[in-house]
Amino acid sequence: MIEAAREGIVTALRAGCPGLQDVLDYGRETTLNTPAAVLNLAHLEPDENPEDGSGKIALCCRWEVFLVVPDRAKYEGRLRELAAAVGTLVHGHRFGLEAPPARFILAEPNEFEPHFKGAKCWRVEFEQVLLFGESVWEGDGVLPEQLMVSYTPLIGAEHEAEYQEVTDGIVQPL
Repeated sequence: MIEAAREGIVTALRAGCPGLQDVLDYGRETTLNTPAAVLNLAHLEPDENPEDGSGKIALCCRWEVFLVVPDRAKYEGRLRELAAAVGTLVHGHRFGLEAPPARFILAEPNEFEPHFKGAKCWRVEFEQVLLFGESVWEGDGVLPEQLMVSYTPLIGAEHEAEYQEVTDGIVQPL
């Protein structure tokens, strides 16, 4: 799941920010073609609302995009524009996954990153909740084709006529 998310984010950055010369992930490059974006998965933590009914664990993935330009005054405005563009791009994006949309957190200068000597850098943070593990609904079994409901005390085989079929998630009142 993390690899699919990473690929989706890199693809979205390349397509959505055509001024970027390089879009890299994880590793620390010694030479960058700037302007560049370097993607990093900063951390994972359990989501506040983990239950989706599948038995999978919901993890909130915090991503960082380091935007790097040459350390020259003429790039100051461009760097801020790029940070705003990336924040706008990632907010609400699903990156091709069946997952909730990403949420933009912040964009700020990142002047103390030792890996980007001779460059100016801003960091854009966003998060997205992803589900990990096996679903309890996958595997062998028979999916019901018809769902019938009733209420107590009109339940059981002797009250079969009182049951109603559920269609489109709506049950008509009895």
